[in-house]
Amino acid sequence: MGFEIEIPPEQLPLFRALSECGLSVYPALQAFVRLTEPPESLHQPTADRINLMNSLIEATVDFDSGMAARMLRLGEIGPKPHATWEELTPAERKRAKRGWTWALEAGFETTPQGRPSVIDSALVLYCSRVIAESCAQPRFKFSRRMGGGPPKGPMWRTLMIALPLAETYLAPLDGTIAPKPREIVAHAETVADILTTAHSKAFRECCKIQQLGVTSYDVAEHPATFRYAVAHARRTRERKLPAKLRVP
Repeated sequence: MGFEIEIPPEQLPLFRALSECGLSVYPALQAFVRLTEPPESLHQPTADRINLMNSLIEATVDFDSGMAARMLRLGEIGPKPHATWEELTPAERKRAKRGWTWALEAGFETTPQGRPSVIDSALVLYCSRVIAESCAQPRFKFSRRMGGGPPKGPMWRTLMIALPLAETYLAPLDGTIAPKPREIVAHAETVADILTTAHSKAFRECCKIQQLGVTSYDVAEHPATFRYAVAHARRTRERKLPAKLRVP
C-alpha cells in the first residue's frame, strides 16, 4: 500500500539530498523530520532567557569541584583523571569555576573569551550525527579535491541544506517571526572546522571526561557541554600551532 508525502517546496532539496545519500523513502523521511524539526534544547534563546536559564542552572546543579579540576587540567596539560580541587591554587580554582560555569551555560553566543559564535557547533554536531546515523555510518564524511578546494560529498551537501532549515525552525521558539533560511555557504569552512574538531583527540578526551555520548540524542541532551568540548579542542589546537598560523 502506497502513501503520499507532502513536503513544502523549500524543503524538497533536503529530501532529495537524503535520497542521494542512499536512503530509501522511510529512513529518509525519518531523518528529514529530525533535521527540519530539531529538539528545542538546541534553540538559541534570547539574552533575557539565557540569563534566566543560567540562574536556574546555578540554583539546581551542584558544583562538582573534582570535575572542575579535571576540566582545568585537561585544558592546560592534557587528561589528568585524578586531578583534585585540593591541589589547585586559589587562582586555578577561580579559572576552574569559570570553566565549569561556562560549560553549563544555556546560551552559545560567546566562547569563554567573549568571541561571538557565527555557527552553533552543537547544531552542526546534531545535524551531522543525524545524517551519519541515518546512513548507518560511524562518522560524518566529507572530502576535498586533490590540492584543496571546498568540502564536498553527499553527506556534506545534505548538511549544508539542513542547517538553515533547522535554524529557521528553532528561531521562533521565543515568539519571534521565523526568518527565511540564511545562506550557509559563506560559513562552509566554519562548519568544516567544527566537524574536523569533533574528530580530534582533544575533543574525544574532553567528551570522555564530561561523560558525553556519541549519538545525536546525546548532543540534543547536552548541547552546552558539547559546545564547551568543541571550544576546548579548538583552544588546544591553537596552542600547538606556530604563532604566525594562529587565528588572531
